[in-house]
Amino acid sequence: MTILVIGATGGVGRSVMSGLVKKGGQVRAMTHYPAKLDQFPAGVDGCVADLVAKGSLAKAFSGVEKVFMMTPLSQNEIQMGLNAVLAATMAGVKRIVYMSVPHPQGSDEIPQKKQGAGGKKAEREWCGPYHSASQQLFPE
Repeated sequence: MTILVIGATGGVGRSVMSGLVKKGGQVRAMTHYPAKLDQFPAGVDGCVADLVAKGSLAKAFSGVEKVFMMTPLSQNEIQMGLNAVLAATMAGVKRIVYMSVPHPQGSDEIPQKKQGAGGKKAEREWCGPYHSASQQLFPE
C-alpha cells in the first residue's frame, strides 16, 4: 500500500513521512521543487507535482491508496485541494487525511474563512466522502 505525502518537505509533512517510513510504510513524497527530491530518506519514492497544475498530479497519485495532504496557506488553497481530490478520485484513492491549522498568524486570510459560505461549500465539495479536520474549525 502506497501512501502519498503532499507537503513532504515542510515540517509537518517531513514528520509524517518519517513516521510512516519507521513503521515500514511504502511512501511517495510529493514536492513542488525538483531540487528537493534529494531530501527524502532512502526508500521513499519522491515525485514532483504542482497542486495548481492538474496535469502534473496523475503520476503522483498513480498506485496510491492513501494520501496525507497539507496545502500551503495560499489564495489558491481551495483550488489546490479540489485538484488533489479530483486526482485522488481518478486514481482510486481510498483515504485522504487533510490537515489544516486552527488559527495561524494571518488566519483571517485563510480562503475558507475569508470566503465565508462560499469557502465552506468548496470545502464540502473538496472533502466529499473524505474527512477534513478543518470542517470542525469553520462549522456552518
